[in-house]
Amino acid sequence: MYDLLSSLPPLTDEASSHERYRMLQRAKMLVAYCKRKGSLTLAQHGESGFDRDRIQLIANELASDLRTIDIDCASIIAIRLPLHASTVSALYDCVYDFAFFAYTTDHPALMYHLGDHDRCSVELRATLFSNDDADLSQTPAAQELESALQGRNVAYRLEGEPGQLRMIVLMPRAGE
Repeated sequence: MYDLLSSLPPLTDEASSHERYRMLQRAKMLVAYCKRKGSLTLAQHGESGFDRDRIQLIANELASDLRTIDIDCASIIAIRLPLHASTVSALYDCVYDFAFFAYTTDHPALMYHLGDHDRCSVELRATLFSNDDADLSQTPAAQELESALQGRNVAYRLEGEPGQLRMIVLMPRAGE
């Protein structure tokens, strides 16, 4: 965060003002992420699990945060059994990684669905639509997203086409 704020460009013209605004919006995303991530981390030490309604509340708060920085966002949570806090925390990281990617695109709209994959795992499907002409899976930001996902210890797949990127994440229900 300090590096981000200390690298803000001076206000010299319209372009620097726009870049400064984008960087401050990114800082806002980081603050929102850290606020909720802290509570998820604490929940790993004593909570029995997160049911559908509680995860939907987190998803709604996330969508609200993203809308304030011009990322349209909607979610559907369709799990039947509660998830361990560590699973929710890891999925939250994946969603935010995808949201940070979305912020690099033109007029992003992000939709995601969390549901049961099988008895032992859940599946997160996220789709990004943008006004970009390029295959979003071939951008430098997509390579950064892929690196972040590789560090998350989840099974994932990214698929892109012009103006779109899809992320599918499979994770054990118990957070293992």
